[in-house]
Amino acid sequence: MRYCKNCYFAFDPASERCPVCGSKDFREAEADDFCLLREARQAEADVLADTFERMGIACTLMPYGNGLRPYFALPSEYFRIYVPFAFLEEAKKVLRDRENAETESLRSVLSENAGKFHVGTPKAEKKIRKKCRLPKEIDLAAFCAQIAENSEKIIDGGPITTWEGGKYLFCFSGEWRLAVNSVTFEILSLTREKQK
Repeated sequence: MRYCKNCYFAFDPASERCPVCGSKDFREAEADDFCLLREARQAEADVLADTFERMGIACTLMPYGNGLRPYFALPSEYFRIYVPFAFLEEAKKVLRDRENAETESLRSVLSENAGKFHVGTPKAEKKIRKKCRLPKEIDLAAFCAQIAENSEKIIDGGPITTWEGGKYLFCFSGEWRLAVNSVTFEILSLTREKQK
């Protein structure tokens, strides 16, 4: 594996540039090199750090840029998580297991509430249909509930800052990307990735 000297990311030897920062300044990764594992909000970063500590995996959390928060001496909301290269694959497996468990838990919530899926306004529905080229005869709410049910990955995207509250739940199913409010089950967005 190659090791980026700029952002400390370990990547495939076939790549000529770091996929994270684009740098060409890299070398072969060594066992004790601390490698960027992922970025996370503080609560998730703390949980992962505790998990790694119990497993005997050294872990470092580094705050990273967040607009004006450092300017006003506020603590950072986001952290980059680093682990030694020797434990990188083990740490990645922990992340995959957590993501799979989160996906199944959120899928259960969305499946139980599939009948509550709705679009906030007719204008929003029209916009989604036009953007995704969905005909009027397709029941948009049922279509989105099916996307949530079939998603390979569902993540908690953090709190929605409106009076309704809830969290952004992002569903990834093939070419479809769906965002739903975890409390109201309003369909916030639906996009279709372009095929390459």
